[in-house]
Amino acid sequence: KEVVRALLITSTSLSMIFGLIKVAELDITENAMDHAIRKMVQALGILIGFSWEKAFDVAVASITEEVTFLPGPMTKLLLAFFIGILVIPAWRKYILPTILEYDEIEEEEEQREEGVEAKREAMGAGDGKVSPLSEPLLDRSPGSQVISPGSSPGKAKKLSIGAMDSVTLKKKYKECK
Repeated sequence: KEVVRALLITSTSLSMIFGLIKVAELDITENAMDHAIRKMVQALGILIGFSWEKAFDVAVASITEEVTFLPGPMTKLLLAFFIGILVIPAWRKYILPTILEYDEIEEEEEQREEGVEAKREAMGAGDGKVSPLSEPLLDRSPGSQVISPGSSPGKAKKLSIGAMDSVTLKKKYKECK
């Protein structure tokens, strides 16, 4: 009964996680929305973990009742060691590197976001006032070029923006970063 429940929760949660990841990958979502989606994915992962913990707990209790040649606590201890011997090597090989990589990526994103916010505040954009432009930022005529942000004028990488739509332009901008 508990294993069936854990399988149902796992399959439902995984389908929700894949859907949330697809939404987070869209260019229309903002940083706050992406952060909320990551938290929802983490919560679903915890839900999956707790459902399987309950299934393992019921299985260990059932095995402990059936084994009569060892006392109950000794049977539970041996089962815990056996499960640990099976699970820990796989966890270290497959799950731990992924978690460490994910933590590194999140830390870099947080630092980048803090840097952008600090730059906005330093430039005075934090006060909500917008100064008018003296000339257009982009010339959208075919064959026009724009210098990529963050590059020095001598080593500027030029983009041909021609008649691009805004989604393609955003992708090109991200490639230049």
